[in-house]
Amino acid sequence: MWLSRKLTQHEKQNTASAEAGAVTIDSGEIAVYSSGEDRNVQVASPGGFFWRPQSGERVLVIKGGTFGEEPFIVGTVRNGEALPAGEIRIAPAKGNAEILLHNNGRVEINGTLLINGMPYIPLLM
Repeated sequence: MWLSRKLTQHEKQNTASAEAGAVTIDSGEIAVYSSGEDRNVQVASPGGFFWRPQSGERVLVIKGGTFGEEPFIVGTVRNGEALPAGEIRIAPAKGNAEILLHNNGRVEINGTLLINGMPYIPLLM
């Protein structure tokens, strides 16, 4: 009875929220500091895409659950990165590797390309 009354009182409050934060721990468990530090934060990504944020990276945290007790990292917060509307860039936070998908159908792959663990060497015509 007591628990159901408490849950009913909280049903009217929308406790789910989203806020920007910074990753404070990136090894083993992931921790994020926003309005306070949350530990063991899970990373939510589109199916088939796996990503792990690094310490110091700015991320967007969604807090779900009945009382907002379940934090999830859903993406990084980027500022001023020049990319034309509709185009996609896949790149790590550090390093020179990247894949660019342009609006005109052009695909650019920059960095060392390995196919089945072997370096790709294009045939010269």
